[in-house]
Amino acid sequence: MEKFKIKRRTFLKSSTLAGTGFAIGIAFEPLKSFAAKSETSVTATKGADLGLWIRISSDGTITLIAPSSEMGQGVNTALSMIIAEEMEADWQSIKTETTPANSDYKNPEQPLQITGASSSIKGFWEPLREVGAAAREMLKTSAAQIWEVPASQCNAHSGKIIHQKSGREFSFGELAEAAGKLDIPSDPPLKSPVDYKLVGRSIPRLDLPDKVTGSAKFGIDVRISGMLFATVRQSPIFEGEVLSYDETAAKEVRGVKAVVRVPNGIAVVADNTWRAKKGMEALNPKFHGGKTAGEPSNAGLDSLQVRQQLRSALDVEGKTEIDSKHSAAGLPFLDLEYEVPFLAHATLEPMNCTAHVQNDFCEIWVPTQNQEKSLDVVKEITDLDNDQIRINTTLLGGGFGRRLETDFVTQAVTISKLLQKPVQVIWMREEDMQHDYYRPASMSRFQISLGPDGFPQNWKNQLAGPSILKRYFAPLGWLGFDPTSTEGAEELPYSIPDFDFDYSLVDPGVPVGF
Repeated sequence: MEKFKIKRRTFLKSSTLAGTGFAIGIAFEPLKSFAAKSETSVTATKGADLGLWIRISSDGTITLIAPSSEMGQGVNTALSMIIAEEMEADWQSIKTETTPANSDYKNPEQPLQITGASSSIKGFWEPLREVGAAAREMLKTSAAQIWEVPASQCNAHSGKIIHQKSGREFSFGELAEAAGKLDIPSDPPLKSPVDYKLVGRSIPRLDLPDKVTGSAKFGIDVRISGMLFATVRQSPIFEGEVLSYDETAAKEVRGVKAVVRVPNGIAVVADNTWRAKKGMEALNPKFHGGKTAGEPSNAGLDSLQVRQQLRSALDVEGKTEIDSKHSAAGLPFLDLEYEVPFLAHATLEPMNCTAHVQNDFCEIWVPTQNQEKSLDVVKEITDLDNDQIRINTTLLGGGFGRRLETDFVTQAVTISKLLQKPVQVIWMREEDMQHDYYRPASMSRFQISLGPDGFPQNWKNQLAGPSILKRYFAPLGWLGFDPTSTEGAEELPYSIPDFDFDYSLVDPGVPVGF
């Protein structure tokens, strides 16, 4: 992997933590383009808004800013281990926070500030090692200056800087203010893997105690003074519209404050979630339509029809006949079909978002995998600038790609803007299951002939299924091409003499996602 070089101008230094602290930050340009996967150089970024990675307070507490969303996969702990390892920090003094929306926190493997594709460790491994090492060297230098000894005589160990000859020591907290005034080393030495104390070991997760005690804060746990609660009902036919509803009946339910139209549906707002739910039952919304003008409605679509569409596409591709000579030789061959259905993500925590839109500021609290798109949604709805918006990423009760979407963010911001009050949108489980961006259904057909040694000689595979990427880049749909639909099938890591693969894009009208 290409080694990142830390440029002095890429850092943000600050010793303004109540006048007694230390903070260090760095920004990297993405290493690879998502589309072209081409190597790009690391570009220095100037400005006072660079994201912080490490904060050391005078009491020795070290706060590490994790750039990825914690959704149960342990990434906050894993990324903190990388920084703490190079710093030689005391693991017991570590706290962690998730980054706000800021372009400086983009994953070097991708052009977006998202958590997905199992890329957090791969993308941030080198940058975070460099950041931790730089902080360690600054702490060593500050101690050496106080003791008036060479920095080479100072070692970092378990949250302390120790002078080898005299045994004198300072805690990181005691050195925080002095270290915050130093220049940043441009190429700090990295530890050898043989010296690792944290990385590669089983370390208790940082989020575990709060989850055990119930004090961990997920999106659904957010509470703000004066907040209201909303639930939504959306068209049972994808892309359908609201036809009618009984607003008078809904507002007769105790605690109901408002009825608000939202994209693809309608919301009832109340002083608690249960009353919003009862208000929705009284509202009794009706829907009509489905699909946009000129497109067929998918009303009545069922699994049998989806299966028929997929099988029809495979039949158009044509089934490959096993070579007659191979059959005559009595060698075995396989003639197989596999099918998987649409599946909802079914995250344990249903979709939710809390938003507070004011005239000149908007703050949201959301369990999201996609801070960047959430920021774009807020900007589009409110017309506010980046510095007038704050995205707070809570813990996620499961993600699996579902929280890369922002439909629930759009709803919360829309309602809050109208009411000018903090509003928490919570989907009922029925809405969550019926309005997911589903794992694509697909069907595969194989004809595989085996040689005398039992290994494949001929491999013919036809695959039919929807495209995820055409939602983001329509021409992929026109071309019938989507690498996310064919990865793992189009290229195999095996040497097969006769390999052939065909893909047919089939769109039954069901929204799909990662």
